[in-house]
Amino acid sequence: MTGRVAVLKTYGGDFELREYPVPDPEPGAVLVRLTRAGVCGSDLHIWRGEMKGLYGDEPRDLTFGHEMCGRVARLGAGVSVDSAGRPLAEGDRVTFLYFFPCGRCPVCLRDEMGSCPRKVRPNRVAGTPPYFNNAYGDYYYLRPGGHVFRIPDEVGDDVATPANCALAQVIYGLARAGLRPGDTVVIQGAGGLGLNAVAVARDAGAERVIVVDRVASRLQLARDFGADHALSLGELPTPERRVQAVMDLTDGFGADIVADFVGYPEVVPEGLRMLRGGGSYLEIGSIAPGNVFSYDATALVRGNARLVAASNYSPWALGRALAFLRKNAGRFPFERLVSHVFPLARITEAFREADWKGRGGDGLRLSRAALSMADWGVVPSSPFCCRSARVSRAQVRLRSSRTWKRSRPSPSVSSSTRSPSWKALRPRWFVPVARRSPGSRVWIEVTHSTQRGIRWVMSLVLKVCFSSSLTQSRTWSVCGSAISSAVTRQGPSGAKVSRDFIW
Repeated sequence: MTGRVAVLKTYGGDFELREYPVPDPEPGAVLVRLTRAGVCGSDLHIWRGEMKGLYGDEPRDLTFGHEMCGRVARLGAGVSVDSAGRPLAEGDRVTFLYFFPCGRCPVCLRDEMGSCPRKVRPNRVAGTPPYFNNAYGDYYYLRPGGHVFRIPDEVGDDVATPANCALAQVIYGLARAGLRPGDTVVIQGAGGLGLNAVAVARDAGAERVIVVDRVASRLQLARDFGADHALSLGELPTPERRVQAVMDLTDGFGADIVADFVGYPEVVPEGLRMLRGGGSYLEIGSIAPGNVFSYDATALVRGNARLVAASNYSPWALGRALAFLRKNAGRFPFERLVSHVFPLARITEAFREADWKGRGGDGLRLSRAALSMADWGVVPSSPFCCRSARVSRAQVRLRSSRTWKRSRPSPSVSSSTRSPSWKALRPRWFVPVARRSPGSRVWIEVTHSTQRGIRWVMSLVLKVCFSSSLTQSRTWSVCGSAISSAVTRQGPSGAKVSRDFIW
């Protein structure tokens, strides 16, 4: 048996899919069949060629990626529980650390495993056994001693995918920065890291959360995550005006914590000026070599400022991230962080679409792209792609009536319990419900473990589309793109869907 691995051929250019043999796990190892992989900001840095100091002037057989989740394909001998002590079996959905601290050195024993000097990272040269060492492939080989956690049933793949990067990193970093209830937190950058930080700060009891970004749609998403104030670089074009805006919002004292999730050194001096006396500045965004900034050291001393930097995290942060997602399902719109899912075969297109820098700063044409390891996905090129994150019942009816097969009457739905009116459907778990063109079907795959029958399946599909009363969440896969917790809360405006999808 073989599996695919995506290999970058040129910086800023195309990927090539190569086939490698799938290994059997050695004792203590876990072979994971990946279902999703995220395109993180750090992956864009690598793809653009901004980290040549680490990977060379040319990407020779370079394979990378670290945000991912999947299902256990095989367990090595001796593996029966995850890192939280819960039973682990083949078929379980899992996420895991993509780096390997030793766990025994003085740094690890101080609970600073992300800073372990003996930390091992996966090999990024394609063709190096056990071959599946990174996220952009069909499998991942979790070496013995790797930390793995079962994903709660309430958390869908698209929500779980970035948990082992952005969310765990933010939880760990804000804990090190000393976040406490009642704090004022300023977040520089409303990308994946920044939006996760809004949710974590709000859940931890922050009294005031202020977000700074240049893209209006990102700022709106930050408000939806719970930010109290969203400062636009367009309206406040100079650092002086942005610093003054923060001071005005904090009665002239400044913020308890300012966190950089942008990754460009220009924002650091500005953020330091936003701190109150004795406040903490958290640096997470800068990962590319050469990010140098200049600041008056005397100002740091007189302000009693704390500088905290965080790269990676201790394993407990990933377990806490999954618990956080489960507890807050429906409270924060995590499902909207992944806006488009591309098949692995179209990974080059996914990177080009996600490259906001190459588009001149258009940072939320995609909020974030992900990759599906199946041969299908939900991509923005589809004419039937629903772009709105909140779709009213009238809009869904209109979109659905365009795509359902004309030979079948549209079902009449007067309540959330009505079943579909047609009788021609056969009891299969992959159900063709629409045609976009001759020979082209739209499929709905039931991925929830409960299997009750085709009438129940189609009834639930209609509830997701039309009902304003359904409160339970299911994990769906539409055209291969998981709609995580498709219905979280309903109001008079209709169903709140997780993100773009095709009917």
